[in-house]
Amino acid sequence: MDERSPYSPSRSWFKTFRCVDALQLIKRSRNAFSLAAVIVQRAWYRNGFNAEGCGFGEALIGDYKEYGMTRQEHRSALVLLCKSEFVTTRTTNKGTYAKLRDTRLYEVIPLTGNHQSSQRAAIKQPASSHQVTTNIEQREQKSRGKRALWQLLRDEETLTKRIRQESESTKPDRLLIESLKAQRRHVRDEMKEPRP
Repeated sequence: MDERSPYSPSRSWFKTFRCVDALQLIKRSRNAFSLAAVIVQRAWYRNGFNAEGCGFGEALIGDYKEYGMTRQEHRSALVLLCKSEFVTTRTTNKGTYAKLRDTRLYEVIPLTGNHQSSQRAAIKQPASSHQVTTNIEQREQKSRGKRALWQLLRDEETLTKRIRQESESTKPDRLLIESLKAQRRHVRDEMKEPRP
């Protein structure tokens, strides 16, 4: 595929987020974190036909040698990702398809049909009465409203499950629980904001 094509992988995007879950996953298993990165890197990022049969956000992951893992490392990493509810899988005669369950680690950004996301928007001069906005405020404004309500609800549910699991464990990590609660409060606050 031509690299200049708007459908080339070099023009698709995914987001990553700073969170305790990612650091805990790296601490537990670097291979699991690497496999999650492979999944998001390979994830199908547009709607429509896919010759491999991937749905949006899905990736084929059976070729573990391609990303430097042994079969056992791949299987252990995949089991951990599934058990920790980072990933869902489905197995077919073509191979194993994996998909990230939520946006704790990464979020696949769909390729828009009109390709405006990859093009620079025209810049208009603000009115003289317009209040100046800082770069940080602009970034926060841009990030708000990008996530759909269903994503926020899914993230809230996942965080609530993780808080419950950690609280009920034999040795609960209070720092992790507080961090998860803070993330859940942030998601709930984002859900309260008006949607465009």
